[in-house]
Amino acid sequence: MPVSTPARTALDVFSALALPGTVRLGMVGEPVRRLATGLSALDGVLGGGWPRGRLSEITGTVTSGKTALLWCALATATQRGELAALIDLPDAFHPTQGVNAGIELSRLLWVRPPSVAIGLRCAELILEAGGFGLVALDLGTPPARHLRTSMWPRLARAAERAGAAAILVTDRRVAGSCAAMSLAVAARTRHWSRGAWPLFDGLTLQLAVARNTLSAPGQSLAIRARGSCSFAESNCAPTITSHQHDAR
Repeated sequence: MPVSTPARTALDVFSALALPGTVRLGMVGEPVRRLATGLSALDGVLGGGWPRGRLSEITGTVTSGKTALLWCALATATQRGELAALIDLPDAFHPTQGVNAGIELSRLLWVRPPSVAIGLRCAELILEAGGFGLVALDLGTPPARHLRTSMWPRLARAAERAGAAAILVTDRRVAGSCAAMSLAVAARTRHWSRGAWPLFDGLTLQLAVARNTLSAPGQSLAIRARGSCSFAESNCAPTITSHQHDAR
Protein backbone atom coordinates (compact mmCIF):
# COMPACT_ATOMS: atom_id res chain seq x y z
CA MET A 1 0.00 0.00 0.00
CA PRO A 2 1.57 3.31 -1.04
CA VAL A 3 2.69 5.58 1.75
CA SER A 4 1.21 9.07 1.54
CA THR A 5 3.60 12.00 1.58
CA PRO A 6 2.84 15.47 2.92
CA ALA A 7 1.51 17.84 0.31
CA ARG A 8 4.20 20.22 -0.89
CA THR A 9 3.46 23.82 -1.66
CA ALA A 10 4.83 25.73 -4.60
CA LEU A 11 6.97 27.73 -2.18
CA ASP A 12 8.52 24.49 -0.87
CA VAL A 13 9.49 23.52 -4.41
CA PHE A 14 11.06 26.90 -5.15
CA SER A 15 12.90 26.88 -1.82
CA ALA A 16 14.45 23.51 -2.66
CA LEU A 17 15.75 24.90 -5.94
CA ALA A 18 17.71 27.61 -4.10
CA LEU A 19 17.03 30.19 -6.78
CA PRO A 20 18.65 33.62 -6.38
CA GLY A 21 16.53 36.62 -5.57
CA THR A 22 13.18 36.86 -3.87
CA VAL A 23 10.26 34.66 -4.89
CA ARG A 24 6.71 35.77 -4.10
CA LEU A 25 3.90 33.34 -4.81
CA GLY A 26 0.19 33.88 -4.39
CA MET A 27 0.68 37.35 -2.92
CA VAL A 28 -1.49 40.29 -3.89
CA GLY A 29 0.42 43.55 -3.98
CA GLU A 30 -0.80 46.58 -2.11
CA PRO A 31 -3.07 48.85 -4.17
CA VAL A 32 -1.29 51.80 -5.74
CA ARG A 33 -2.10 55.04 -3.99
CA ARG A 34 -3.28 57.89 -6.22
CA LEU A 35 -2.96 61.63 -6.47
CA ALA A 36 -6.17 63.23 -7.73
CA THR A 37 -5.88 65.04 -11.04
CA GLY A 38 -8.43 67.65 -10.03
CA LEU A 39 -10.94 66.31 -12.57
CA SER A 40 -13.21 63.47 -11.45
CA ALA A 41 -13.81 62.27 -15.02
CA LEU A 42 -10.07 62.08 -15.69
CA ASP A 43 -9.54 60.28 -12.37
CA GLY A 44 -12.00 57.67 -13.59
CA VAL A 45 -10.21 57.23 -16.90
CA LEU A 46 -6.81 56.88 -15.18
CA GLY A 47 -8.06 54.44 -12.57
CA GLY A 48 -8.13 56.90 -9.68
CA GLY A 49 -5.66 59.63 -10.61
CA TRP A 50 -1.89 59.93 -11.01
CA PRO A 51 -0.20 56.89 -9.45
CA ARG A 52 2.05 57.57 -6.48
CA GLY A 53 5.42 55.87 -6.52
CA ARG A 54 5.33 55.72 -10.30
CA LEU A 55 6.57 57.74 -13.25
CA SER A 56 3.89 59.14 -15.58
CA GLU A 57 3.99 61.21 -18.76
CA ILE A 58 1.88 64.01 -20.19
CA THR A 59 2.69 64.48 -23.88
CA GLY A 60 1.54 66.96 -26.48
CA THR A 61 2.68 69.63 -28.88
CA VAL A 62 3.04 73.31 -28.00
CA THR A 63 -0.41 74.82 -27.22
CA SER A 64 -1.93 71.33 -26.92
CA GLY A 65 -3.13 72.03 -23.37
CA LYS A 66 -0.67 69.76 -21.54
CA THR A 67 0.49 72.65 -19.33
CA ALA A 68 -3.08 73.31 -18.23
CA LEU A 69 -3.38 69.68 -17.20
CA LEU A 70 -0.15 69.87 -15.21
CA TRP A 71 -1.19 73.07 -13.47
CA CYS A 72 -4.48 71.44 -12.54
CA ALA A 73 -2.55 68.65 -10.80
CA LEU A 74 -0.30 71.18 -9.03
CA ALA A 75 -3.32 73.16 -7.86
CA THR A 76 -5.08 70.06 -6.55
CA ALA A 77 -2.03 68.81 -4.67
CA THR A 78 -1.14 72.14 -3.06
CA GLN A 79 -4.75 72.95 -2.13
CA ARG A 80 -4.88 69.64 -0.26
CA GLY A 81 -1.86 70.59 1.80
CA GLU A 82 0.76 68.58 -0.08
CA LEU A 83 4.12 69.87 -1.19
CA ALA A 84 4.73 69.93 -4.94
CA ALA A 85 7.82 70.61 -7.02
CA LEU A 86 8.01 71.89 -10.59
CA ILE A 87 11.31 71.54 -12.45
CA ASP A 88 10.69 74.01 -15.26
CA LEU A 89 13.20 73.63 -18.11
CA PRO A 90 11.37 75.91 -20.60
CA ASP A 91 10.89 78.53 -17.85
CA ALA A 92 7.20 78.65 -18.76
CA PHE A 93 5.66 78.96 -15.30
CA HIS A 94 4.17 82.35 -14.37
CA PRO A 95 3.43 82.75 -10.64
CA THR A 96 0.50 85.12 -11.16
CA GLN A 97 -1.17 82.77 -13.63
CA GLY A 98 -0.39 79.89 -11.30
CA VAL A 99 -2.25 81.60 -8.47
CA ASN A 100 -5.19 82.25 -10.81
CA ALA A 101 -5.17 78.52 -11.62
CA GLY A 102 -5.45 77.71 -7.91
CA ILE A 103 -1.83 76.77 -7.14
CA GLU A 104 -0.75 77.53 -3.55
CA LEU A 105 2.69 79.06 -4.12
CA SER A 106 3.70 78.56 -0.48
CA ARG A 107 3.60 74.80 -1.10
CA LEU A 108 5.32 74.86 -4.49
CA LEU A 109 9.06 74.48 -5.10
CA TRP A 110 9.86 76.04 -8.49
CA VAL A 111 13.22 75.13 -10.04
CA ARG A 112 14.55 76.53 -13.32
CA PRO A 113 17.53 74.37 -14.36
CA PRO A 114 19.78 75.29 -17.31
CA SER A 115 19.86 71.83 -18.91
CA VAL A 116 18.06 68.50 -19.15
CA ALA A 117 20.79 66.69 -17.22
CA ILE A 118 20.68 69.18 -14.35
CA GLY A 119 16.88 69.15 -14.39
CA LEU A 120 16.85 65.37 -14.02
CA ARG A 121 19.34 65.56 -11.17
CA CYS A 122 17.16 68.17 -9.47
CA ALA A 123 14.15 65.86 -9.77
CA GLU A 124 16.12 62.96 -8.27
CA LEU A 125 17.38 65.07 -5.35
CA ILE A 126 13.88 66.38 -4.59
CA LEU A 127 12.44 62.87 -4.65
CA GLU A 128 15.25 61.60 -2.42
CA ALA A 129 14.60 64.43 0.05
CA GLY A 130 11.07 63.12 0.59
CA GLY A 131 7.96 64.93 1.74
CA PHE A 132 6.68 65.84 -1.74
CA GLY A 133 3.39 64.48 -3.02
CA LEU A 134 4.01 65.57 -6.62
CA VAL A 135 7.24 66.16 -8.52
CA ALA A 136 6.82 67.38 -12.11
CA LEU A 137 9.60 67.71 -14.66
CA ASP A 138 8.61 69.91 -17.61
CA LEU A 139 11.11 69.16 -20.39
CA GLY A 140 9.57 71.44 -23.01
CA THR A 141 10.72 70.24 -26.45
CA PRO A 142 14.20 68.81 -25.78
CA PRO A 143 16.43 67.62 -28.67
CA ALA A 144 16.71 63.84 -28.82
CA ARG A 145 20.48 64.02 -28.28
CA HIS A 146 19.89 65.42 -24.78
CA LEU A 147 17.75 62.45 -23.72
CA ARG A 148 19.56 59.31 -22.59
CA THR A 149 17.63 56.10 -21.95
CA SER A 150 19.49 55.63 -18.66
CA MET A 151 17.69 58.67 -17.24
CA TRP A 152 14.26 57.16 -16.90
CA PRO A 153 14.95 54.00 -14.83
CA ARG A 154 16.73 56.19 -12.28
CA LEU A 155 13.82 58.62 -12.08
CA ALA A 156 11.27 55.80 -11.86
CA ARG A 157 13.20 54.16 -9.00
CA ALA A 158 13.48 57.50 -7.18
CA ALA A 159 9.71 58.01 -7.47
CA GLU A 160 9.07 54.50 -6.13
CA ARG A 161 11.32 55.03 -3.12
CA ALA A 162 9.72 58.41 -2.38
CA GLY A 163 6.13 57.27 -2.88
CA ALA A 164 5.49 60.45 -4.85
CA ALA A 165 3.68 60.96 -8.13
CA ALA A 166 6.37 61.87 -10.67
CA ILE A 167 5.17 63.41 -13.94
CA LEU A 168 7.17 64.12 -17.08
CA VAL A 169 5.78 66.79 -19.40
CA THR A 170 7.16 66.80 -22.93
CA ASP A 171 6.19 66.92 -26.58
CA ARG A 172 6.52 63.15 -27.10
CA ARG A 173 6.89 59.92 -25.21
CA VAL A 174 10.43 59.56 -23.91
CA ALA A 175 10.39 57.25 -20.87
CA GLY A 176 9.22 54.12 -22.69
CA SER A 177 8.43 51.19 -20.41
CA CYS A 178 9.72 53.12 -17.37
CA ALA A 179 6.49 55.15 -17.41
CA ALA A 180 3.59 53.39 -15.75
CA MET A 181 1.18 55.79 -17.43
CA SER A 182 1.30 58.03 -20.50
CA LEU A 183 -1.41 60.54 -21.32
CA ALA A 184 -1.45 62.18 -24.76
CA VAL A 185 -3.06 65.63 -25.00
CA ALA A 186 -4.26 67.34 -28.17
CA ALA A 187 -6.22 70.54 -28.75
CA ARG A 188 -9.34 69.48 -30.64
CA THR A 189 -11.32 72.73 -30.81
CA ARG A 190 -10.52 76.37 -30.04
CA HIS A 191 -13.39 78.46 -28.71
CA TRP A 192 -13.99 82.18 -29.19
CA SER A 193 -16.42 84.51 -27.44
CA ARG A 194 -19.25 86.03 -29.40
CA GLY A 195 -19.45 89.70 -30.24
CA ALA A 196 -17.86 92.33 -32.42
CA TRP A 197 -14.43 91.59 -30.93
CA PRO A 198 -14.16 87.83 -30.39
CA LEU A 199 -11.79 86.81 -27.61
CA PHE A 200 -10.16 83.45 -27.03
CA ASP A 201 -12.41 81.44 -24.70
CA GLY A 202 -10.55 78.18 -24.18
CA LEU A 203 -9.97 74.80 -25.76
CA THR A 204 -11.62 71.45 -25.99
CA LEU A 205 -8.86 68.96 -25.28
CA GLN A 206 -8.73 65.36 -26.38
CA LEU A 207 -6.94 63.21 -23.81
CA ALA A 208 -5.94 59.65 -24.70
CA VAL A 209 -4.36 57.07 -22.40
CA ALA A 210 -1.50 55.77 -24.56
CA ARG A 211 -0.06 53.55 -21.83
CA ASN A 212 -1.36 52.34 -18.49
CA THR A 213 0.22 49.39 -16.72
CA LEU A 214 -2.17 49.68 -13.76
CA SER A 215 -5.49 49.47 -15.61
CA ALA A 216 -6.85 49.33 -19.14
CA PRO A 217 -5.18 51.66 -21.68
CA GLY A 218 -6.90 53.02 -24.76
CA GLN A 219 -9.49 55.18 -22.99
CA SER A 220 -10.02 58.77 -24.05
CA LEU A 221 -11.64 61.89 -22.67
CA ALA A 222 -12.80 65.18 -24.17
CA ILE A 223 -12.65 68.11 -21.78
CA ARG A 224 -13.13 71.89 -21.99
CA ALA A 225 -10.32 74.11 -20.67
CA ARG A 226 -11.07 77.74 -19.93
CA GLY A 227 -9.05 80.82 -19.00
CA SER A 228 -5.98 80.45 -16.78
CA CYS A 229 -5.60 76.70 -16.98
CA SER A 230 -9.00 75.98 -15.42
CA PHE A 231 -11.45 73.36 -16.57
CA ALA A 232 -15.19 73.13 -16.99
CA GLU A 233 -15.90 69.81 -15.25
CA SER A 234 -19.41 69.62 -16.70
CA ASN A 235 -17.95 69.41 -20.21
CA CYS A 236 -16.01 66.18 -19.60
CA ALA A 237 -17.04 63.44 -22.00
CA PRO A 238 -15.17 60.16 -21.46
CA THR A 239 -15.22 57.51 -24.16
CA ILE A 240 -13.76 54.05 -24.58
CA THR A 241 -11.68 53.34 -27.65
CA SER A 242 -9.61 50.39 -28.80
CA HIS A 243 -7.22 48.93 -26.23
CA GLN A 244 -4.59 48.42 -28.92
CA HIS A 245 -3.04 51.86 -28.27
CA ASP A 246 -0.76 50.63 -25.47
CA ALA A 247 2.67 51.31 -26.97
CA ARG A 248 4.98 49.39 -24.68
